[in-house]
Amino acid sequence: MADPIALTVLENAASALRAIATGAGYHYTVKSTSVVLDPIEILLVSPTECPFLVVHFAGPGKREFMPALRMKDELRLAVVGCVICDGPGGVVADPKMAAWANLAADIEKALTVDATRGGNAIDTRLDQPDEPMLGFGGQNRVIVVQPVRVILRRVYGQP
Repeated sequence: MADPIALTVLENAASALRAIATGAGYHYTVKSTSVVLDPIEILLVSPTECPFLVVHFAGPGKREFMPALRMKDELRLAVVGCVICDGPGGVVADPKMAAWANLAADIEKALTVDATRGGNAIDTRLDQPDEPMLGFGGQNRVIVVQPVRVILRRVYGQP
């Protein structure tokens, strides 16, 4: 049996995030091993693995039933990212906020390259990122939480 379309969409989003690299015009480079699907405690991730991204299902989406066993699903995903801020210095007056904005921009750019999630979806929409989570004082972790909606149509009974 084939993987459920929801899992295929989730894996496609993770694959898109693994393509984040400064050489491709992004602010950061993400290791392929630093994008996972299973939620983990992101605050405990080794700084050498950052930026680190977790892509997971985020609560119930919406479902609309149509005639002839057709349906429209809206999957709710979240991308939770952690980046280590290099701290003050250079020309950036507020480095933690800049790190948050840059990581959020990289996530948006990566997920909008293919809004069809490999042909499995009608559209991918990113809502506004959640409020920044910034370490205080000498704590240099910056967390981005990016809500994502993926809309797809499929046959009811063929997940």
